[in-house]
Amino acid sequence: MRKEEVKRLKRWKIAQEAERKVWSDPKRALKDPKGWMTFLKSNFGLDNSLRLIEKGVTVEIGCGPHGVIHFVDYSEEFMVGLDSEPYLNAWKNFHIRIPHIVAVGEFLPLHGDTIDVIVCFNVLDHVFDPEKVVDEISRVLKRNGKLLLWVVTIRDFLRKLKVVLDKIDRPHPHHLTSQDILNFLQNSGLEISTVSKKNFQKGNRFFSFTRSIFSGRFKVAAANFLVCNTYIIAEKR
Repeated sequence: MRKEEVKRLKRWKIAQEAERKVWSDPKRALKDPKGWMTFLKSNFGLDNSLRLIEKGVTVEIGCGPHGVIHFVDYSEEFMVGLDSEPYLNAWKNFHIRIPHIVAVGEFLPLHGDTIDVIVCFNVLDHVFDPEKVVDEISRVLKRNGKLLLWVVTIRDFLRKLKVVLDKIDRPHPHHLTSQDILNFLQNSGLEISTVSKKNFQKGNRFFSFTRSIFSGRFKVAAANFLVCNTYIIAEKR
C-alpha cells in the first residue's frame, strides 16, 4: 500500500471512531418516522416512502442504526440496509425487519445493474474514497435506476482551507463542495435530475447563527456559515 493510501486509511479510521461516539448517543440520531417523513418531503418532494418507482429493490448505503430505510413504508418493495458497522444491538432493539449487509460502499457486494433505488444520506464525506463509492453506485443501479443523495458540503470559499478542516473536524475525512459531488456523479455516468442547496439549519443564516450562539451550540453556529446541505436526485441512463 502506498504511503498516501496508508495516511488516508489512518484518517478514515479516526473518522470511524468519532462516528461511533456519535451513534453511542441516541439523542443525536434522527430516528422517528415523522422526522424522516418531513425530511423526505421538504428536501426531495417525496411522501412517506422512498418510492421513485412503482416497485423494486431499494438499498441504503450507510444506513447506520437509524437510517431512513428503517422507517419508510416498504410494504410493496424489497429494501436492504448496508453499513460498514454491524449495529446488531441497535437493529435488534428497534425491531428492524429488513435485511442488512455489513460492507463498505467502495466495494458493494451486489451484482451490476440490479438495484432500482439507492439512498445515500450524509455518507460520502465519511467514506474512504467518495469517488469510488459513486462509481459503485453507478455500477449496481439498473438503467433508469435512481439515486437519492444528501451530502453536507463546504461552501466554495473554504476550498483552500481543506487541510485546516481536516485537522479540526475529526468525523469527516473529506470536505467536499457541491461541485465536487456533481463532478463525481457526472464522471460515473449518472445524469443529475435535481439539485438543491439549503442552509445547514432552517431559516435565515444570521438568525440561526445567533440562536445557536445564545443556546451554547457553538459548533452548530459555525456550521451555519461554513457548510450547507446539498440534495440531489440522479439517474442512470
